[in-house]
Amino acid sequence: MSDDDQDAALFVISDIFDFQHRGLTSWVFETDSNLLTILDAGDTSVLTSVAADHLGADFAARISVTAVTDPRGHLLSFAVPAEATLCPHIFIACTGRRPRFFALEHTTRNGFLVCEHLDDGRHVVGEHLPANDAAAFLAAVSARCSIDPKKPNRSA
Repeated sequence: MSDDDQDAALFVISDIFDFQHRGLTSWVFETDSNLLTILDAGDTSVLTSVAADHLGADFAARISVTAVTDPRGHLLSFAVPAEATLCPHIFIACTGRRPRFFALEHTTRNGFLVCEHLDDGRHVVGEHLPANDAAAFLAAVSARCSIDPKKPNRSA
């Protein structure tokens, strides 16, 4: 791979990272056009349109959104390169007054981490999962939804 190809690949990875870790979290926590409300209405076109504008139609076409009942929320699944810190799954939980944002993040070591992004910008690292497994991710999220992420000395 040439240096130019490597630079282009890193640029794409950086763009995906920004979309998943910054764009989606701000859309969930900071905007009047809350992503959760849009997804609750069954509209995925806004999400895929924004993804297409930022990352291309091919990336956007491979996003799937699944409504989940336990815990209540939406599972966003992405076909992402097998690179560290990119998320094959994000879950937006509808628990309490504020939504909660969880990501299954690929690590530089073995496996994946279940992480919660808080509305104050903090990032809470949770369970380690050995594989990209949506069912195991949702089970970990379900357990974490019963824990207040802002209280110290919490346990999973």
